[in-house]
Amino acid sequence: MAEILQFHPRPSPLAGFLHIGHTSHKKVEALLAAGRFAYRRAVFEAAHLSAPC
Repeated sequence: MAEILQFHPRPSPLAGFLHIGHTSHKKVEALLAAGRFAYRRAVFEAAHLSAPC
């Protein structure tokens, strides 16, 4: 019978990122409000963000 050697521990899964584009912010807002946003991290383009007044 063959012997299986494991030299390194199993790596943890990679994190999922979602890139929020210029027009998808409304969909993300709806998913967040419904509690259905499946991602833990998101990337927004700074050029398309507006600061609260």
